[in-house]
Amino acid sequence: MSSEEKPVEVVVDLKSLEERIAKILEDRLSKLAEKPSESGGKGVVEPARNERYAKILEALKHGGLKEQWEAPIRLPEKNTASIMSYVARSNEIRGNLGDTVFIPYVKAVDADVLTSVGGTLSEKTSLYGVVQTTLKEAALYTSIPYSDIEKLSEDLIAQLEAQFENAIIRAIDKAILDMLLADTGVPELDKTSAAVAFDADWIAEALYMVAGQGKALRPSDFILVLGPTAYKDLYMDIAGTQALVYARPDVVREGLVAEFMGIPIVVSTYLPEHASGKASCYLIHKNAVVFAPKREMLFETERDTVNRKVKLTGSYTFGIALVDNKAVCEIKTNFTA
Repeated sequence: MSSEEKPVEVVVDLKSLEERIAKILEDRLSKLAEKPSESGGKGVVEPARNERYAKILEALKHGGLKEQWEAPIRLPEKNTASIMSYVARSNEIRGNLGDTVFIPYVKAVDADVLTSVGGTLSEKTSLYGVVQTTLKEAALYTSIPYSDIEKLSEDLIAQLEAQFENAIIRAIDKAILDMLLADTGVPELDKTSAAVAFDADWIAEALYMVAGQGKALRPSDFILVLGPTAYKDLYMDIAGTQALVYARPDVVREGLVAEFMGIPIVVSTYLPEHASGKASCYLIHKNAVVFAPKREMLFETERDTVNRKVKLTGSYTFGIALVDNKAVCEIKTNFTA
């Protein structure tokens, strides 16, 4: 950084919030334009992150009564991936004011095949629309005693951020699944009489149930959300079937089922409970749900001078909407998650 450039302050007082946001945006845009150095290999990305954590740590140790900073949500991959990694994303509400927002959407549709050129067309209704939703907030906090502040390291700050981030991602997935359970129009595949928590054949049944609602049958457009017990039974079903092992040797070789029948698999620690108190798995078309983030993950600190602690809060504001309930299939099981 040259002597003429002004260093970006990531941690600032709340009174200078507008100035801080402008500086953070400027800093992120400049980082996107930076390239790795020819000799170092890693370039400037990792030092920049370390510098950010150093500034946060300095603010915690010597800052005022309140500090705050933002961090992007880094989505996990493969089986630990979140539902929000796959569903449709809208940036319509990012940075906007208010708690109620309108999210536009467009549904899939089929074209008419006319027997003669210039024939009469049938109108496609409900092709697009706007759904109203109220913003939600996923948040958590912890307290750090003054006596522990001096013991904090930059690495610990990074780990705290990561754990808050994981908790918020799980909370968003839970909100999406609870929304699907609450909608009475979602098609249901009842497997409550089965002796297993999940069977590979059910995927095909769920796909064709959705196809029966007039949806295009493209497995790659869906995700399958399973709980740990259902995932275990699916894995055992695949590994215990010679034909499936031959077709998918990676399952036995790697011990991981990241996708099956072309459908990405998400293993969630939470599954909603249907009427019998048992867990429901879900096959979800990627355009059935819209996820709308309002901003990056926000971290805030406040000193509790009476109890000699620093409260650290992480929060994330977002909107979710189910725009096509017929593009989802609830798979009811007789097992807990």
